[in-house]
Amino acid sequence: MSPATILVVEDNPTTRKMLRITLTTEGYGVVEAADARAALAAAEKRLPDLVLQDLILPDMDGLELLRRLRALPGGTELPILALSGFLSRLEESRSDERWFTACLISRSSRVVWSTSFASTCHNRECSRARRRNDDGC
Repeated sequence: MSPATILVVEDNPTTRKMLRITLTTEGYGVVEAADARAALAAAEKRLPDLVLQDLILPDMDGLELLRRLRALPGGTELPILALSGFLSRLEESRSDERWFTACLISRSSRVVWSTSFASTCHNRECSRARRRNDDGC
C-alpha cells in the first residue's frame, strides 16, 4: 500500500519545511502549498488523504479554503486538520466544528500534535482499502 499523502497548506516556509521533514520522516507523502490557490489546484489534481492547513493564508481566509475543499468531489469525507498559532482564530473556527476533523495548535515553531493525527491518516487509508475490497488494515 502506498503511503498516505498529506497536503500541507502553510505560507510560512520555515513551518512548511518543518512539517514536511517531520511527516516524510514518519513515512507520509507530502504535497506542499504556500497559499490557498495552490492548495486547491493540488487537491483538484489529486485529492490527498489528509489536509493540514493554516487558518491565516495570504490569498484566502482559511475557513473559505476549508469550504472550497469540502465542495470538491470526495471533499466531504476528506480529513482536514486546522493548524494555527492564533488561539482566537481556532476558537472562531470551532463554531463551524463540523467542518474540521481536528485543530492543532503550533507554539513557537513546535507543533502540539493531536493523537487523532496518525489515526486520522490510518482511518482514511482503511476507508479507501475497504472501498477497493482490499484488506490492507
